[in-house]
Amino acid sequence: MKTGMTIGIGVVIGIFFLLFVRLRRFYRLRKVDDLTGYSEEFRKKYYLYKEKETQRTTLTFMIISVLLSSLLLGMLFLMFQLTQQVQAIDRKDQVSHEVVQTLFKRVESIPVVKEDKTNQVLQDYSKTGKTFENEQLNEQDGRLAEKQTRLLEQQLSKELIPFIGKGTVAITQDGKNGKISLVITGSIEPTPENISRLSENITAMILQAETGSKVEDIHFLIKSLGNKKQTIIFEETFVRSSNGQILEHQKNVRKGKG
Repeated sequence: MKTGMTIGIGVVIGIFFLLFVRLRRFYRLRKVDDLTGYSEEFRKKYYLYKEKETQRTTLTFMIISVLLSSLLLGMLFLMFQLTQQVQAIDRKDQVSHEVVQTLFKRVESIPVVKEDKTNQVLQDYSKTGKTFENEQLNEQDGRLAEKQTRLLEQQLSKELIPFIGKGTVAITQDGKNGKISLVITGSIEPTPENISRLSENITAMILQAETGSKVEDIHFLIKSLGNKKQTIIFEETFVRSSNGQILEHQKNVRKGKG
C-alpha cells in the first residue's frame, strides 16, 4: 500500500514537471511570434523548430494521458485491495464474535471450579504460570476429542485460579485447521493490587500463548468477587494477527477499589 502511494506521488510529480517544461517552452516561442525584420533563413529555421516543439508537446500530452490513466488504474486497484482487506477484517471480526458467543454459551454450562481455600491476593503468572505451555494447546496436528476438551477445560480452570480467581475456561476448535479459541472467566477481589496483578498476568499469558500455540483468539471476562451483581472488572479480547502475534482487539478495564 505504501509503495503504491509512493509510486503515485512520483507519477504526479513527473506529470507536473513535464507540463512545466512544455508550457515554459511554449511561452518562450509565443514571445517571438513576430518575425518582422528577420531573414528568410531564420524564419524557416524558426518555423521548423516550432513544428518540432509542437510535435514534442503533442507527444508529451500523450505520455501524460498514459500516466494519468495508469495512475487512475493504480488508484482503483489500491481501492479494491483496501476494500478486500476491510472485508476480510470484518469477516474475521464476525467469526471471532460468533466464536466468543458460542464459547460463552459453553461457559454457562461448565461448573465453576471451586476450592475450599482461595487466595484473595493473585499470584504472579510470569513466575510460576505454565498453562499455555500445555501440550494439548500446542499440538500442530489433529483435533482434541470431546472428552479431551472437557478434561482440558477443567484442568486449565483449576490451574488459572491463583492468577485470575475462581472461574471457568471454555475451548472450541476450528473445523479446518484445529486452531483453538478460548473464553476465560474469573472472579477476584477488586483491590488495586489484584487488578494491577491481573493485567500483568494476562499480558504474561498472551506472550506465552503466542509461542508455538494453536490458540487463535482469547476472550477474558473477570468479575468482582463478593457482591451479587458481580461487576465486570476486566474484559479483553485478543486475536492472532497474520504475522503470528496475539494482539489486543477490544478492551474494557475498571479501576479497583482503594
